[in-house]
Amino acid sequence: MMLQTESDRGRQVVGLREIVLIHDLKKQGLRNSAIARKIGCDRKTVRKI
Repeated sequence: MMLQTESDRGRQVVGLREIVLIHDLKKQGLRNSAIARKIGCDRKTVRKI
């Protein structure tokens, strides 16, 4: 899954699909760092969601 790039700031935006996936993986007991590796984003982003 690729993250979309926000053109005006150059930051990555996590889409709804990634948010749902993060919630599902958290319910399965995965840690934030493992989820971040799987999704391809920063662990701090996973923590915020």
